[in-house]
Amino acid sequence: LIPNETLQFIQDTQPKVYQRLERQYGADTPVKLLDRISKQIERRGVLDVLRKGVKDRGCDFKLTYFQPASGMNPDHQKLYKLNRFSLVRQLKYSERNENSLDMTLFLLNETYQTDFTMEDKVDIDNIYQKVRQHEELRQVINGDNTETNKRYKFEQVIDDILLDFVNNKLELYTKLSKPEINADLKRQLYQVYADNR
Repeated sequence: LIPNETLQFIQDTQPKVYQRLERQYGADTPVKLLDRISKQIERRGVLDVLRKGVKDRGCDFKLTYFQPASGMNPDHQKLYKLNRFSLVRQLKYSERNENSLDMTLFLLNETYQTDFTMEDKVDIDNIYQKVRQHEELRQVINGDNTETNKRYKFEQVIDDILLDFVNNKLELYTKLSKPEINADLKRQLYQVYADNR
């Protein structure tokens, strides 16, 4: 559960429902809602909460919108595009051992009904390492450039790296070339890159 991402997603996709809850909780709405979601995840599990959402004081909240089967409902298509993907390297799910769940693949697979494997995760990590080692990108990011120009150069570098996968990893390239996945991946990798410079 990434609190600010979760709240922003709910406010962007379900503003009227959120406002109804806000009339009941007032300024405590973010804390109360996140607490409710957290307790539901503990009780029902992440998958069930993502698939079925949560209910709080008569307000039903969805936490993801699955890809529509057709383009017949533009509203559903718009909501689907508002899904928020966040890159979380690993989530420890047990206090008794070091077992962890790779949330990056989990969220991509759940949100976009893809089938990223652990081998794909290694390749995505390699993409990020190539990005970190890219000297020209580093100069643009650290230089006196606008955020738009920095992001543009970052996305260019990602696209160039992905083209290398055409010959060796066509299946992964195909998955990562889907527009919504590609945009989410770039946004998250850029955020990680910016946070670590």
